[in-house]
Amino acid sequence: MNPRSTGLKSIAYELGLSINTVSRALRDCDDISDSTKERVRQKAYELGYMPNNVSQFIKRDEIGRASCRERV
Repeated sequence: MNPRSTGLKSIAYELGLSINTVSRALRDCDDISDSTKERVRQKAYELGYMPNNVSQFIKRDEIGRASCRERV
């Protein structure tokens, strides 16, 4: 699979998990089991997943407007 087309949705589909679970596993959240985190990381590696660094700094407000956050 092309790394540009590999996203959370692709990983979630391959593993039968929700996109939210995949996202939380990749962010190492405490409420996701270690075995699930490892499965997600392994599949992400196999599919060539690369996080979109730009999207990590965009925040949406309550009505869906996007704004940028500054690094301090």
